[in-house]
Amino acid sequence: MAVLALTVLIYSNTFQAEFQLDDFAKVKNNVNDHLDEISIKNLEKVVLQARPVAHLTFALNYYLHQSDVFGYHIINILIHLANTIALYLFVWLTLNLPLNIHRWGSQAHQVAVMTSLLWAIHPVQTQAVTYIVQRMTLLSSLFYLVTLIAYILARTSAGHIRLLGYAVMVVSFPLSLGSKEIAVTLPVFIFLYEWYFLSGVFVVAIRKAAWVVLLCGLLTSIYITGYFLDLQEGGWDALKGFILKEYVAVGETSLSFYERTLTGARVMVHYISLLLFPHPALLNLDYDFPGSHSMVDPWTTLPGMILFLGTFGYAIGVAKRHPLISFCILWFYGNLVLESFILHLDLVFEHRLYLPSMGFLFLGSMGIAYLTQQEPLLVSNLRKALLGIIIAGSVLFLCLWTYERNETWRTEISLWEDVVKKSPKKARAYFNLGNAYKMAGMLEKADEVYQAGLKIEPSNHYLSKILVGRGWIHIKKQNYSEAIEILQQAVQANPNYFLGWFNLGVAYRMVNQYDLALIAFEQSRDLNSQHLWNYIHIGEIYERMGAFEKAVESYLQGIAVMDNDTWRLRNKLAYLYERIERFNDAFNEYRLSLSENPNQPEIHNNLGVLYYKGNRFMEASSEFKEALRQNPTDLDARNNLGKIYAAMGNLEMAVKEFSRVLEMQPSHPTARHNLDQALKSLRGAAH
Repeated sequence: MAVLALTVLIYSNTFQAEFQLDDFAKVKNNVNDHLDEISIKNLEKVVLQARPVAHLTFALNYYLHQSDVFGYHIINILIHLANTIALYLFVWLTLNLPLNIHRWGSQAHQVAVMTSLLWAIHPVQTQAVTYIVQRMTLLSSLFYLVTLIAYILARTSAGHIRLLGYAVMVVSFPLSLGSKEIAVTLPVFIFLYEWYFLSGVFVVAIRKAAWVVLLCGLLTSIYITGYFLDLQEGGWDALKGFILKEYVAVGETSLSFYERTLTGARVMVHYISLLLFPHPALLNLDYDFPGSHSMVDPWTTLPGMILFLGTFGYAIGVAKRHPLISFCILWFYGNLVLESFILHLDLVFEHRLYLPSMGFLFLGSMGIAYLTQQEPLLVSNLRKALLGIIIAGSVLFLCLWTYERNETWRTEISLWEDVVKKSPKKARAYFNLGNAYKMAGMLEKADEVYQAGLKIEPSNHYLSKILVGRGWIHIKKQNYSEAIEILQQAVQANPNYFLGWFNLGVAYRMVNQYDLALIAFEQSRDLNSQHLWNYIHIGEIYERMGAFEKAVESYLQGIAVMDNDTWRLRNKLAYLYERIERFNDAFNEYRLSLSENPNQPEIHNNLGVLYYKGNRFMEASSEFKEALRQNPTDLDARNNLGKIYAAMGNLEMAVKEFSRVLEMQPSHPTARHNLDQALKSLRGAAH
């Protein structure tokens, strides 16, 4: 309990930490996870995504409290605590196996507590715990451990416990794999565990663990097949490319598969250094990690490769004599090799250490316990006292450093300022810091950061993004000519970046250059068919030009191809139909819009106006009341409700509604006139 309480304490400053980086696309702005009501249709949208288990938890967070970060962080911390408990159980069970109990049984609790403590409070875990989207890593690790614990219990127990263990495995492994693909290594470690600690003989281990490994392998194959053939575009070509294509370091030269492999050895050394000395000054969200181009370029490549291959070879060599040491080393490397050597991913991310670091710290904790057992007694007691002081000091510093590192995660600005300081030649850092300032309304500061990013001569990918950021700022400042000039440079640098064309279209539209705006928006639409505002801008421009049929065509095209948010387009289309007196079509589109998203007071108000024009006062009244129920401060809906009451002869209620509008906005353009007319009619009726 003390370990858990201490962990909560050092993460207590993260409860209001903002969404960061991938949190926006995968959590906050992911409409598939916006679960307004629990239904089969809505849940299908959630689970038909890659990593559906994690997305289901995000959807439940949204269902309970929308985008309030507090609930997201609470769940992440609770999962981290659950992982801490699971790690304790895994270590304790392992050390109490018949093969290990003679040597480690008396210290099993001590080693399990030390391992779970050091792991839970380690500063390197902050990226996995505080970075909301990395709940994927947290959940996958939790079910990974649960599967191993269930396997241990199934293999060392009889009767109901044995059956329960296997039943839990059947559930927990798919949950781990459905949270993140790092679970693909689990069948390997189940076999290694069987071989090292349960059977002790390779052939026997194959026989004992074969069906479990095959089942896990089958589930892995099914998931990976579905992921790359269905959920991902490109099928097997995507899988092949994800592994073999060149990794393009941001702003750097590209790395071949061979070069990425060489770099991976240095990454391993870097990870080990972070586990040994995780000072916040060394931790970074976005490392500017140079690639290796040969064994001597840079010179650290060869020592890194020697250390990696040497320790890996040592683990293989001592497997029979020291299976615990071997297992911990292989756990560390085996759970890193996929993301560090094979897959086409960013070279370094600290959250990747979340699962591998368990093996590293398990080994370290056994080393500490070993040192406390040496004789003679006097030396042993002195050693224990010294180790106690060192451990207590280490725990204190780890806690302080974790708390300090979490302070950096509190806001987008603080996090990306830290990244720019530590990766001053990385364009992505300047781009994201500029965005953070921009979203905070600090436009001058944002522009300064963007310009600093341009000075490091970024690749075309980030050159265009930074230029788009600058163009957006000039649009906000109404410096449209400067915005157009900058955004033209952006689309020249990267013609395939849709936001460059989109913002260029906005700038052209603001200076009434509609033909050029249409070209830009259409280019943006062709590059990203799911960007809603392309269709809206194109439709609105055609409306402004009087080309109503082309406006209708744009809205209908968006409705046909958009996966989400078509209710916005239907609302625009309905309003246009109303304008060109296609009233039946307008009614139909308003209803379809509300069937997709009923919680839109603006649409209820628009539909009410249409009913009012058709003298369908009762239906209009219902729509205005629903709009006010959803938004009591909707002055247009309240004013319209007053007009309905007046039309129905309920002048007292009309006066009441018009008066309430004027109380909230004395300068409302029509409420004063409507109130005067209602009062005049009321006085006339009295006479």
